[in-house]
Amino acid sequence: MQRFRSPLVAILGLGLVVPASAFTKSSAPPPAPGMQYAPAAQTYAPAAQQQAAPAQTAIPQTAAPQEAAAIQPEETQEAQIQTQPKKRSLRRKKAPRKAVRKVVRKTAAQLRSATQIVQGMKEMEAKNYSAAVALFERAARSDPRSPEAAFFLGQAYFQRAFTRTANGVPDRDDAENAIEGYETALDLDPEGKLLKDSFLLYHGLAQCYEAAERYPEALEALKQASKVAPHNPMPQLYSAKIRYKMRDWDSSSANFYYSVRRARKSRMFPQLAKLVKTDPGFSNLLAVPQNKVILDSFEAVDGGMISEAEAKERIRGTDNYRDSIRDVPVAPRPQAVAVMPMQDPEILRKIDAGHLSYHAQTYRDAIESYQAALNADAKKNTLDSVQKSLVYERMGAAYRHLGLSGEALRVLERSVAELPQNSSAYYEMALCYAAGGQLGTSLTFLNKALENSTSQAQLKRTLMMAKTDTELEAARDLERYESIINAHSAKVQY
Repeated sequence: MQRFRSPLVAILGLGLVVPASAFTKSSAPPPAPGMQYAPAAQTYAPAAQQQAAPAQTAIPQTAAPQEAAAIQPEETQEAQIQTQPKKRSLRRKKAPRKAVRKVVRKTAAQLRSATQIVQGMKEMEAKNYSAAVALFERAARSDPRSPEAAFFLGQAYFQRAFTRTANGVPDRDDAENAIEGYETALDLDPEGKLLKDSFLLYHGLAQCYEAAERYPEALEALKQASKVAPHNPMPQLYSAKIRYKMRDWDSSSANFYYSVRRARKSRMFPQLAKLVKTDPGFSNLLAVPQNKVILDSFEAVDGGMISEAEAKERIRGTDNYRDSIRDVPVAPRPQAVAVMPMQDPEILRKIDAGHLSYHAQTYRDAIESYQAALNADAKKNTLDSVQKSLVYERMGAAYRHLGLSGEALRVLERSVAELPQNSSAYYEMALCYAAGGQLGTSLTFLNKALENSTSQAQLKRTLMMAKTDTELEAARDLERYESIINAHSAKVQY
């Protein structure tokens, strides 16, 4: 017979209290006449004996509900505890011993590699490139999966390659080693998620490809650098240089054009123009006539002689430039309505010599170079009106600096005849007339200079010069001067 904790009741999952006798199965025979079941002895006994049994062995039926009420909370609590989900322990399980050793060994290698990278960067700052190469080699061996170690190894070889130059040619072996380091870094981090400056990687890789005369690969690396830094003009400038070496003149001019445009948007055009004119690595670009036109046109824009739209009109084949950058076949160029004459390199070199002398304040040499260029062009007729106006304007300024106001006005008149909207030429004429004491005429040309300013930058610059140049000091006391300055100052946008 099954036994229950209480002989009278059992608790079901449904919360019902039922007498235990309903669940008790007995194998005893049916009671004989005069016999009664004795619960304490679990057998049958005469009725008289049962009445004589101790009171504690006979539990009255009225006690069952009270006992059930006392037992129910305990049983219900046990059922609830069994049905509740076990709380997850916050203590972490210990990893197997072998796995712990493996993690510690990997972390130690990464720390060792990182320490060597920091030491190598200090050597790079001190320009001890050989020591840096050795440290980055160790870092790459300590952690072969580190793209940073491979990148800095490439950087160290790159710097050493371009300091160990022979006649301006980088060391070829170091350039090849740099390529290997850069390419390893790209293999380990193809999406550039770990490297902080992927521009330096692509730009350095391109220059090393160029040093190894692997020009197509260099151009591809420069395209990637241009995508990473879309406002930086240098990738386009280096592309122009490489295409020049490949004798692809049209594509070289295309890259040069976009380099100048990016430099202007980034307000770096003066620095880029100076770099192209003075750095031997880029000065050869100006041997391409189209590149010279591009540079001169935008210098004329900065000088206030023409607008940017007019400069773009002077530059031929803009669509071809865009196609050459995208590496698509260049369609035959349609004939323009007004074809610009082919530039003569010799005349352009004389103009450049004049510019260099002018900036060096050797004004007589500048005048001689400008005049030589004009004399040569009189026979070949290769300069357009903008170029001629610029040359005459610079000649007039040189004469003014020498104190020859009459000669200056003579050539300045020719400058505005070639280009009537040349604001800089008008301003030079205002200074010349003021130096000669003709203040009324000076203010007339000052007003023309301000009216022909093609940009807000030029307007601000002309106003500033009008307020500070010593030649106009006497004119500042005149009421007309104040009226002109105030009228044009109101046009300035802040």
